[in-house]
Amino acid sequence: MCSANITTNDDTKHNSNNFKIFLAMGNKKYQIIYADPPYPIKWTNSNTVSGFKRLEYPTMGIAEMCHLPIKKIMDDGCKCFVWTTNGFLLETIYMIKQWGFQYDKVWTWCKKTGAGGHPRNATEHIVEGTAGFIKTIGMHEPATNNWFIASRGKHSEKPEEPRQMIERFYPNSAKIELFARRKYIGWDAWGNEIENDIDLMSLSEDSFIQTKLF
Repeated sequence: MCSANITTNDDTKHNSNNFKIFLAMGNKKYQIIYADPPYPIKWTNSNTVSGFKRLEYPTMGIAEMCHLPIKKIMDDGCKCFVWTTNGFLLETIYMIKQWGFQYDKVWTWCKKTGAGGHPRNATEHIVEGTAGFIKTIGMHEPATNNWFIASRGKHSEKPEEPRQMIERFYPNSAKIELFARRKYIGWDAWGNEIENDIDLMSLSEDSFIQTKLF
């Protein structure tokens, strides 16, 4: 997701019906869950009737994403790495707690150019969460900081550096990417643009309670 001149309203109607959400099949569990959620971002645009720019992908509301059955695919020891923008940072921390994770830290992507006002919005983040215990590489391995510099790609496209870092930190863990746009060797994937390795089903729409998050 990209961020600039953003306003948000989770009570608006979202195109979530474009996502197929099914119940997890089988007993496969994952130790790594990596996700780039389709936040209900609204880009202001004075040239449109609505005042907002239409996004190139369908979005989901925060309440809907909180109700995704992530616990059904989590192993007893599991890590999540969830992309977010500056505007949705608090909501993302809330969301991973609903999924069953405790907040650990934030990774930061420092872009070479920014957007928006002053100072320019030139960062995006990954919220890392932990559930249970999961083994990682030893303390004496070469150190890696929780920030990195990478060039921008296409709209909402994420750099490869975080995936490579996760693979190095957790080489033997079962991994899945949610809201994926392509498939990678060694990773299962779920998204509306690819052939899925699992099926997910959230609660029925009647169970999506309209609540204030904060």
